[in-house]
Amino acid sequence: MSAASAVPVPVASPVRSASARRDGAPAADERIGLEGIAEAIAASGDRFVESLYARFFTLCPDARPIFGEHSISEQEEMVAETFRAIVAWVDGEPRLATNLDALGESHVEYGVEDAMYRPFVDALVETAASCAGQDEASPGIRMLRESLEVITTRMSVSGHGRPNA
Repeated sequence: MSAASAVPVPVASPVRSASARRDGAPAADERIGLEGIAEAIAASGDRFVESLYARFFTLCPDARPIFGEHSISEQEEMVAETFRAIVAWVDGEPRLATNLDALGESHVEYGVEDAMYRPFVDALVETAASCAGQDEASPGIRMLRESLEVITTRMSVSGHGRPNA
């Protein structure tokens, strides 16, 4: 039995944002905000990934040996995987929970510690806000943070048996 099945963490449940519509879907401004962030990141090319990991390693120097050896293209793929998970969560994709459980377990094998998730979320949100020219109170950035917190909590529970620190 995996840690994830012992400690239930909702993943595929509808978005629970304060500004979400009654049907649980993200509000239009949240989805448009997320799409704008994704477009800004795509337009920035390698700069976004370089800035993200520089900020992450500043917030969490212990992560550098784990992630620092990867090329920019590998780091871009990790970020793309993160955004695929965000879209899956927003869309209520039922397979996401299983995928996040496997990712959480594999991250432990790579040496990712529980305490590394929060700085990654902070670095990604701060870098995305800067890249998109939005402040952290904007609907898209709020949705980005909320989805990342749900995703990383599920991964942490799967890998470490407890929510991230």
